[in-house]
Amino acid sequence: MLLSSCPGGNISNLFTKIVRGNVALSVALTSTSSLLSVLTVPVVLKFSEYYFLDNSVLFLDLKGLALRAFLLTAMPVVLGISIRHLAPTLADRVGRILTKVAIGLLLMIIAGAVIGNWGAFIENLWLLGASMSTLFFLIALICFLLPLSFGVDLSEAKAISIEVCVQNGAFGITVAALLMQASTGFNDYSLASAIYGIIVYFAICPVILFYRNLKIRLNQKA
Repeated sequence: MLLSSCPGGNISNLFTKIVRGNVALSVALTSTSSLLSVLTVPVVLKFSEYYFLDNSVLFLDLKGLALRAFLLTAMPVVLGISIRHLAPTLADRVGRILTKVAIGLLLMIIAGAVIGNWGAFIENLWLLGASMSTLFFLIALICFLLPLSFGVDLSEAKAISIEVCVQNGAFGITVAALLMQASTGFNDYSLASAIYGIIVYFAICPVILFYRNLKIRLNQKA
């Protein structure tokens, strides 16, 4: 429930750009979900506490959690949109460079996530890996076909699909640490986000290849 309540990850914007999706729509969706997470994450967690934990009052500082949710998710997106609005020429000039830098950082993040969390990843991979992967591909497929069935443009369908299936796993880990008042390490509430945060980088690869080749095949038919 914690993972499902997380907003879309900012990295989804880069993935959308790679598959030639509608980046503007992706950024708008990330911004909206990040802003709404200030309200939705505490609500979902409080409901989960009541329904799954017999209202054990485990999550106390929901106001503080809402503030941290805004700082972790909404603030970076708002900052990027503001720079784009106030200095569009500068944003266009550095856009291509930052894209290459972002791809390099993405590879470093993947390597760091795998190496740093290798023990927890291997220990819980068979328990959570299959369900996380199934959830990822199922959501990606549904959120791609459903917009197309309503006549949405292909580039927009790609953006919606990636935005919905790429959750902010790092946010889930951080929230879990805040809930349990732990500064380091994983706890039971962060395991799903931790496993997902690694799997997503591998699971997205076939999705990216399919979406990029899909446009090529459609152009050939045309």
